[in-house]
Amino acid sequence: MCVCVYGMIEERLDVVDVLVSDSGLRQSLRSNHLRRLPDLQRLSSRLQRRNASLQDCYRVYQAVGLLPELVEALETSSAVQRRPELCAELFTNPIKVCNLELIGRP
Repeated sequence: MCVCVYGMIEERLDVVDVLVSDSGLRQSLRSNHLRRLPDLQRLSSRLQRRNASLQDCYRVYQAVGLLPELVEALETSSAVQRRPELCAELFTNPIKVCNLELIGRP
């Protein structure tokens, strides 16, 4: 097996371990954050096809407002603190960049 593939598998297992070891984080993400987020892939498709309603645009607006709470939940988890650089690379940094792009800040 290639060393680079082995490294990717190890990183993925570390992320799974973070989520498995912190049931509080999983529960919080599921009930407090992810359930409140709309289906962004579906909304994105509607926006790209120029077939989005005002309600669809409002749902995207609501999702943008929820992203900082999601990042905070991830960053403050004790399990995430065991591998903060990996979680930042895979989760929090991309969410932060996405949020900045959506609200129009460089």
